[in-house]
Amino acid sequence: MITLPGGLALNQREQVAVHVPEDSSKPPAAVVGHDRFVGAPHVLYGRELCLYLDAAREWDPTGGATSFFNRLWDWLADAAAGRFSARDSLYHAIGGVPAGAEEAETLTLQDEVPNRSALLWGVRRTRVRVDVHNQPADGAAPVVFVPAAAAFPYGVGDTIGDLLDRFALNHDSLLSVVPRVLHSAACRSAAENGLYLLLGVPHPAGGAKHVAAAWIDAAGAETLRSATASVRAIPLNWRRISDDRPAVATRRDVGTHASGFLGASITLYGCGAIGSWFAEFAARAGATRIVLADSALINRGLLVRQNYRESDVGRPKSNALADRLRAISDGLNVQQLTELDWAAATTAFTSADFIVDATANLAAAVSLQSLVQQFPSPDAVVAQIATDPSFGTHGLVTVRGTSDHRTLAEVDLEVGRIVVDDPTLEAYHGFWERASPADQITPVRGCSIPTFRGSAADEAAVAALATSTLGRHRGLQLTGTHLFALPAASADAAPARWIEPPSTSST
Repeated sequence: MITLPGGLALNQREQVAVHVPEDSSKPPAAVVGHDRFVGAPHVLYGRELCLYLDAAREWDPTGGATSFFNRLWDWLADAAAGRFSARDSLYHAIGGVPAGAEEAETLTLQDEVPNRSALLWGVRRTRVRVDVHNQPADGAAPVVFVPAAAAFPYGVGDTIGDLLDRFALNHDSLLSVVPRVLHSAACRSAAENGLYLLLGVPHPAGGAKHVAAAWIDAAGAETLRSATASVRAIPLNWRRISDDRPAVATRRDVGTHASGFLGASITLYGCGAIGSWFAEFAARAGATRIVLADSALINRGLLVRQNYRESDVGRPKSNALADRLRAISDGLNVQQLTELDWAAATTAFTSADFIVDATANLAAAVSLQSLVQQFPSPDAVVAQIATDPSFGTHGLVTVRGTSDHRTLAEVDLEVGRIVVDDPTLEAYHGFWERASPADQITPVRGCSIPTFRGSAADEAAVAALATSTLGRHRGLQLTGTHLFALPAASADAAPARWIEPPSTSST
């Protein structure tokens, strides 16, 4: 095998020990008996070759030995050719997965860590989640942060002694500091039940430090307070890290249409079949503020298709939905708008990126348009999202672009004329024609208000498509209507269409 410039230097013959686990659902491990690969990308603990980044998807037990050895050969070929990148190497900064890190509680890290040793605080959020903060809080456990000077290609070890040996191997000046800062933190009353240790480890690819976290239990904290020689034997119980620092984390929806809601301010009228799902999708897409307006109460029948739970029955929709959205994201500011709260209305409209009508209520739409005119926002996209009354399998998204002075009603009227006059769009005529009794149902026998049909699956799907569609329009001047149908719609449903009304109707 030939080693190319920038590749890993390989001998003509390389000996690799293969360890086959009893559980066939796990791939064999490939280990070398030398240190020539230490620090190379995709090498764990200095000697174990990382053949599978995601064994759950990449390891196929039915392939047997042939599949494994082909994978090993490909790894060696890529290493020799320099096709590995330190940036995407799994756990490369610490050379391996700390023992126990896959099964214990998770520490969440959202703020950048300091460049020096520091005392942080771990606030228990749930039984399995601890948030790391810079400021102390009631019941918080001390978190000792230590920035290492170099990576740990042999891993971090299972005891404080192992870790100190790794520091010594790197000739790190913090070798003498670690015991002192741990002793100081352990002497705090808050460390009675234990404390955490965070390691900031330089990544070979540069940039923000990789962070590893360990728990030192009450017995270990007591030993640290005594500062005896037995400190080296204190076990480090490695924890999982949910590292959400902007410098290291990439949102999983980056580059999607829904990312148009990232950091957005949204005012939403209507929290029903479409609005309740849309609000959740926008929250997950990273909206920073959502103002809700819907005073209708929740009954059990709505749970069939709207985004609520049994415990919400009897509550106003905006109230229940606000609680749900706050539980999705700590970074989301959720407000509820009432007709009498004019100060909130001013902010909700004049600083909005999106103003969305999801009411299917004529009076509410008129009220919303009045507020849009009263509190104008030249940068806002004003939109209506809706589904058909028959079975909730068709969707409509009408947008009035920024700087367009037409009302949504005017845009809708122009689009409706175009659609109704087009026989190829017959599947969408129902959005503009009066609904027939067959299109609606009476949910409860007696004097019950007729309502639309639709399942939660279909309503959520329509709302999801509406969310992605609307996200594309942030800050744009495009005005028109998107029409689309779910695969579950009738076979003769027209394909998705964008209908743009004549610009001459603008004022």
